[in-house]
Amino acid sequence: MKLTNNSKNPLADARVSLAAAQLNRNENGTLKLIQGLNTTHAKRVDNEEEICKALEATKVANTISPSTVTGLVFPENVEMLGILLPFLSKTNQTYLQVGARIKNCSVHTDSLKQHATQLNFVMCSIFPDFSCNTTELAVDSVVRQYNTTVELLKFINPNLEVQIGETGWPSFGKDESLYNVANMKDYWERMAVWAEQNEVVVYMHEAFDQPWKSDPRRADPNDTTGRFGVWGFFGW
Repeated sequence: MKLTNNSKNPLADARVSLAAAQLNRNENGTLKLIQGLNTTHAKRVDNEEEICKALEATKVANTISPSTVTGLVFPENVEMLGILLPFLSKTNQTYLQVGARIKNCSVHTDSLKQHATQLNFVMCSIFPDFSCNTTELAVDSVVRQYNTTVELLKFINPNLEVQIGETGWPSFGKDESLYNVANMKDYWERMAVWAEQNEVVVYMHEAFDQPWKSDPRRADPNDTTGRFGVWGFFGW
């Protein structure tokens, strides 16, 4: 979930955090989540406002049910740490884990090197090499990329937790013998086994298909970009 600056109510876009906290309180649940930040605004003041909203939402959620929100994650611009960390101290929320979500960790090495010592975790998007002709080889390609990233970042900060923030397999594509629901299922089962054995947090990409990314009426009908969802889009 990402907060935005469009609402006058600082809690209006924090529905997931608040809903999880209420479920934990009312149903004796154990839901845990990380609050997202959309700190990609051009102006510093807008990023500061974003952080304030997220911290207020986090404090309310954890007041409803302690430890529901365990951390904060922001995208790409890890330079926002310089803004975020003082706010954590001011709001007495230094117990929160702080992480960055990076689309491609290999091309953000300089920035990550500068800030890795201050981060608790990093979410790296790691997708398989789609030239692989089996899901077994695809998983192996993800593991190789992950291990290379870990080796680099752990050298800088041995305590840094490296997570896979996104990975997946499309349910449809030009090669239907490879890109299909059965292989998507197999990919995820293999990833789940590896993640459990190696105690790595892996986030599935994604819950729902995104038809606007590969609309067969406007783009290449064989495009797989929008076909990573566990739940398909009506009409596909």
